Amino acid sequence: MKRIFDGCTLVAILMLSFGPSLAKADTIFGIYAGIGIWLSDYDGDFASEGDDDVDLVSDLRLDDEDANHIYVAIEHPLPLIPNIRLQRTELSADQDSILGTDIVFDGRSFSTNEDIVSTLDLTHTDATLYYELLDNWVSLDLGLTVRAFEGEASIEGIDSSSNEPVVAQQDIDVPIPMLYGKAKFELPFTGFAVEAEGNLIQVSGNGITDLSVKLGYESKIGLGAELGYRQFALELDDEDDFSAEINVDGIYLGLSLHI
Repeated sequence: MKRIFDGCTLVAILMLSFGPSLAKADTIFGIYAGIGIWLSDYDGDFASEGDDDVDLVSDLRLDDEDANHIYVAIEHPLPLIPNIRLQRTELSADQDSILGTDIVFDGRSFSTNEDIVSTLDLTHTDATLYYELLDNWVSLDLGLTVRAFEGEASIEGIDSSSNEPVVAQQDIDVPIPMLYGKAKFELPFTGFAVEAEGNLIQVSGNGITDLSVKLGYESKIGLGAELGYRQFALELDDEDDFSAEINVDGIYLGLSLHI
């Protein structure tokens, strides 16, 4: 994960240096907020250093789990100061299952037919600074996001000889900077809009791609609804003794408010 952070440092400096000169100020102070549920499906695998990959579906039986997200953004008419957006995504799956094969994770062995409890927690908080380059019926935002993970990958079983719990765990708790962009196309006089939004970073075989598209509706009093699809991919290559190729995607539904 350290390589991801280092590889984005130069991009961050350039964006923050040149962004103010390119930015178009928002003509109206506004607060945007939303809350929603993400019907997420899991796929991929992870491994600790020197161990075989543990498959999320075939080994751990992780399949789908509902996730929640909430966001708030503040936009203002000051051209030299970036707008700010904060988003929290509770993204975690737990599963009781019986192993169909032997696996090793974090130096601990789990045997075929053993009862286990597995957890994959990718909960994260995003802090985004961005500028509006376009602000009309077509809008374009560009900026930087720092994503702070607060999660873990863990497997818990019972030692057959001592009958004591055995827990293998790797924490996922590093902040990662990413490029941020959003494009929005409003359908004039209807209240409907189509929007695409993304955060991404790719450095030396490590990276995150987090993309979403949605159809939104906003009433004249600022209340709205959102229907969209979000795809999240995490790729780690032997960072901090932990490797992973994890994909989470699915439809999400939400409510929004514009003040």
